[in-house]
Amino acid sequence: MKLFKYIIILTLCISAWSCEDLIEDPKSVLTQESFFQSEGDLRAATIGCFQPLMGNWNGLSVRSWALHMGADDMTSARGFNKQRLLEFDDFNISTNNIDNYNTWKTLFKVISCSNLVIANYENIQMDEVRRDEYAAQAYFLRAYSYFSAVRFWGKVPLMDSPVEDGGLDMKRAPVQDVYDLIVSDLKFAEIALENKKEWPGEPGFVTLGAVKTMLADVYLTMAGWPLKQTDKYALAAQKAKEVMALNKYDLMADYKDLYTVATKNNKEHIWNFQASNSAGYPSKFGISFAPPEDRGWHDYLAEVKFFENCPDNARKDIIFYTDFRYGMINWRDSQLGLPCIEKYWERDKSDMRKINGDHLFPVYRYAEVLLIFAEAQNRANNGPDADCYQAINDIRKRANGGVADDAPTGLNEADFDKLVFDEKGWEFTAEQKRWHDLVRKELVEEYNKDKEHIVYPITKDNYIFPIPASEREINPGLEQNPGY
Repeated sequence: MKLFKYIIILTLCISAWSCEDLIEDPKSVLTQESFFQSEGDLRAATIGCFQPLMGNWNGLSVRSWALHMGADDMTSARGFNKQRLLEFDDFNISTNNIDNYNTWKTLFKVISCSNLVIANYENIQMDEVRRDEYAAQAYFLRAYSYFSAVRFWGKVPLMDSPVEDGGLDMKRAPVQDVYDLIVSDLKFAEIALENKKEWPGEPGFVTLGAVKTMLADVYLTMAGWPLKQTDKYALAAQKAKEVMALNKYDLMADYKDLYTVATKNNKEHIWNFQASNSAGYPSKFGISFAPPEDRGWHDYLAEVKFFENCPDNARKDIIFYTDFRYGMINWRDSQLGLPCIEKYWERDKSDMRKINGDHLFPVYRYAEVLLIFAEAQNRANNGPDADCYQAINDIRKRANGGVADDAPTGLNEADFDKLVFDEKGWEFTAEQKRWHDLVRKELVEEYNKDKEHIVYPITKDNYIFPIPASEREINPGLEQNPGY
């Protein structure tokens, strides 16, 4: 199914009110003309917008990992069937790359579904405050999808309403226009959710904290490449501080509790992709990260240099897996000679071979709010203040098993910025953050310069990916990015 050939039909849940969260099994196909009649319809339509994110084999829980392989925290196995992943690692991406295409397809499917809700929600006769709270979910999801798309592909088609004619002549919009829509959508959601800080019993729904966190992230990104609007640092710091002032979130005492099934949706998790094997939206983190010695698929592995540079503390012990086959083989003597990433497994490794699981994928957690604040406040004020130090020291203390490991004092703006950048890289290893940070800070070339498998010189053209060939076949007006 192509981006601009989506028919205006939603696959939705009839039994929406009986479900306790966003993992709901679609039961029927309904047209927009016969739908959007009641609050139940709006709820079901809103839930339908979430479903592509986790997906099954083609959702963001599987396919989007490849698009982050150009960072220095992850790599994949060479000499196996991993070419689709290694194309990103090697900066030699085919326009037919399946992960690139499926990520594009998923994001624009969410955009299409969100547009249907946004176009129809005001027609429903119900309490307007409650109605706007549901609409805020669609505005947020559209913003999230466009935020992902603009960072992956640069200029993209800008659809702010349902496209009924196939959209085959749509052009790519300027990057600034895309960010303008993102910010506008998030501001709507922020106002709509101002007095609703949570959705009790319904993990996965967007909260006020999630909206403010994403706004902080968006402003921080706008301050870097390619827009370089440095006035946005102050706005990023402000939004992060507003999240902190909600007094709803905090760091978990133990880093491992961020990823286990028993402790998911905890006080540090601000917004997550929810997985449920029984509902048909499973996570596949176990087998994808396991080494061949443990009969895993070894899709996503740790880069040696990144692993070696990571401070030897309690956090490192949770992030990485270094002794395979029940401790009998060290990673240096293993078949691939690479450390593995362990953070998404249960501590007893009971899920290492599970293809389908119930683990969530954290998109935003409170640790990122602290680090966004520390970075943005430092850059806005031309140097760190006490609040900047407090934010990063809280992260470092948790990483060190609860023992204080304070950052050096007296750092200038550049040195503190580097300190935060390093800390964020380790804190969010394999959480799909590092690639975007390298791009916005224009560090892709520097952090890939020692990789022997990269045979082509890296340029700014490599900062964005090719428009999928199949999309350009149906819409030649989608000009290709330079270098592809």
